[in-house]
Amino acid sequence: EETAGVHFLMVSVISAAPHIFLVLSFVLTCVWLFKYRSGLEETAGDYPFNYHPLFMVLGFVVLMSEGILVWPFVAKLERKNQKYVHGGLTVLACSCMIVGLWAVFEFHKVKGFVDLYSFHSWVGLTTVILSFFQWILGFISFSTSAFTEPTKAKVMHLHRFLGVAVYCMAIMACGLGFLEKVTFLQAAPTSISKFGAESMIPNVAALSVLFTGISVMYSVYARHTIKKFEEVLPVSDPEGYAINPNRHYD
Repeated sequence: EETAGVHFLMVSVISAAPHIFLVLSFVLTCVWLFKYRSGLEETAGDYPFNYHPLFMVLGFVVLMSEGILVWPFVAKLERKNQKYVHGGLTVLACSCMIVGLWAVFEFHKVKGFVDLYSFHSWVGLTTVILSFFQWILGFISFSTSAFTEPTKAKVMHLHRFLGVAVYCMAIMACGLGFLEKVTFLQAAPTSISKFGAESMIPNVAALSVLFTGISVMYSVYARHTIKKFEEVLPVSDPEGYAINPNRHYD
């Protein structure tokens, strides 16, 4: 009974932490954009730039995180339904990325700025490209009969690795984006206060993004421990990584 109580507490904390941080990240981003950066109005001086952080945080942080958390914490769904939810969230995330990219390229065009000149832009664009590749790879591999079971097993390892790598890049891109924008705003001609709310809110949002990534990654790491305790996966293969000829990798 005591072990079950500890297990319940562990699962509750691991389940709640990512959602708390991702909601906080998005809420702080909205507060910053709508209260201090003139929102999404066409008459705003930053139009349409503000669509960029809003939709990138929504896609990279909120939807990508939820897409990953489908696997460790929605285990009661059938595998097929888990795939549908995971794939659907990925499609929504990619859609948000398209809006975010349009916003920043259009803003640069209107203002006469050059594109893709910073590390933030390189990481961000690479993350978007890899996200689309991941979705296409996953759809072809696990939603069609294009590959044999042994091939699916091998692709599964690549898909998992790329999924984690792309997610970490997304978290990095968001953090770099907040840093870059705040640095620009603190310089002339805007010269906002370094310790004012307009500087602090995006900094805290970036920190929340970082903690979202850490808590999601820990959820993935802790998945095998939770499932082993619940006897969902065999003890001999607690991580579910062994290639089983009788297992369908779809």
